[in-house]
Amino acid sequence: MRRPAPAGRAPACPAAVASPARPAFARAAGWSDGRGRGPAAIPASPARASWPIAGARCARCSATTGPAAAGRAGTGFRQRPDRAADIVGAGASRLLNKREVLILDYIHFYIPLFWPYCFRSNCFQGIAVSPHSPAVRRILLSSFLLSLSRAAITPLLVLTLARQLGLSLQATGGLLGAVLLATALFGVYGGYWLDRLPRGPALRAAAVLMGLGSALLPYAHGYAAVVAALAAGELAMTLYGIAVKAILSDLAEESQRGRVFSLRYTLANAAWAVGPLLCSAALLWNELAPFWLGGALALAGWLTQPRLPSFPRDMAALPDGFAATLRTLAGDRVLVWFTASSLLAYVVYGRFSSYLPLYLLTRMDEADAMRWMSALISCNAIVVVALQYPLGRLLKPRRLIRSIVGGFLLVGAGMLWLGAVDSLPMMCAGIALFTLGEVVLVPAEYLYIDAIAPEALKGSYYGAQNLASLGGALGPALAGALLAHGPAWLLFAVLAMLCVLGAGLALFGDRLRLQRAAPAAAADASALPASLS
Repeated sequence: MRRPAPAGRAPACPAAVASPARPAFARAAGWSDGRGRGPAAIPASPARASWPIAGARCARCSATTGPAAAGRAGTGFRQRPDRAADIVGAGASRLLNKREVLILDYIHFYIPLFWPYCFRSNCFQGIAVSPHSPAVRRILLSSFLLSLSRAAITPLLVLTLARQLGLSLQATGGLLGAVLLATALFGVYGGYWLDRLPRGPALRAAAVLMGLGSALLPYAHGYAAVVAALAAGELAMTLYGIAVKAILSDLAEESQRGRVFSLRYTLANAAWAVGPLLCSAALLWNELAPFWLGGALALAGWLTQPRLPSFPRDMAALPDGFAATLRTLAGDRVLVWFTASSLLAYVVYGRFSSYLPLYLLTRMDEADAMRWMSALISCNAIVVVALQYPLGRLLKPRRLIRSIVGGFLLVGAGMLWLGAVDSLPMMCAGIALFTLGEVVLVPAEYLYIDAIAPEALKGSYYGAQNLASLGGALGPALAGALLAHGPAWLLFAVLAMLCVLGAGLALFGDRLRLQRAAPAAAADASALPASLS
């Protein structure tokens, strides 16, 4: 006896009931062709078994199939939209439950019979994706493993480079800084190609390149070989970070991106907290073991990457060449001012674990400074892991600029607190306040770039915003200069002023965005003139 479709459940796509070999799909789907013919009316002929009934209508996507649709569209299938929100607006009012996810996975990957229309119709692709969907989970897991890979070898980079090249620590630091500068600049070019090439293969290539760079670095002894292995790992990490942000923007609907970006940042911080511990444990076995471990983790990140859907792109909307892309990016004053704001933020929190010990060494001996620094870093990691996701999921597109300004002010207040106290518990409280601003600011910046970037230039915009990471190299240099030529409290006062200046630049850039959107708002009431404020 055929069970009726459960009340309140949207019927599945006709693809789920097209094959008589899988009657369970038909019983679970409960779809109708609009004339009272349900799953029992599907013809059993093998020649017609792979096609839905002429004129059948999918209640999930409202797509009419068969000859009735073919007469109107010429193909029998509507073109899939560019964004997940288009499907949501077209009729998908809820996320898929677990059984439906398993059914769709089975159809997509194990029944080639359904491929001709499952991938050309909009019945499945683009449905609202939550942070808990399989594709997003695997992207986040892959990102975590690659961050863990880099964190496992970073504590040894300076010493390894100095030993292999015979350079002084100062020269080694300069070399490492030059490589980081080159990779940050390369991010713009990498983003340019991510807008033109499939992002899935780029993601896999970056993971493999990072694994090879990590594993081969200790075996390189010539200057060119060492620099090549080091640059390969850093370039791959930069490209991977940009690609992951662009892919998550493609997969997750707009209302879920704050949660997704926050979860990614939480996992990255957890990786950088655990990585040094893994490095220490691996050193007990072999001095090269951390590099082997880093390579293995990167390759594991490659293996966990999902099979990504191909999102159609309007190549006509892309600038003609890299030079034209640079002119487009430089001409977007909102992007320029916001990137400058992000750079100031990176000066303050990007490498705080590098400049804070310099301050502690002006007040205590090295042993106490290391003990205090361990406690402060642990406090930072605990706050990030505990609060990043709960706070990030509260970020709303309509309040992004407020969240950004609030994050800047919290980071600045934490800096002033650190400069005014002299006990470890109070400094931990200051770090907690500082970290609270960081966990709000970082995902809000990603969401802001996602909101202002044209659909065809997501990768280029994320690559341009990656230039803000250069601020992380400026923080230790600025701290050393201020501590050498002034009182210790001056360091935290200047950092707090940079936070206020960063908030001001973000507000100024958003004002330019509102002015730019005003003419469009006058012509289109659905425009977005104040959705980020």
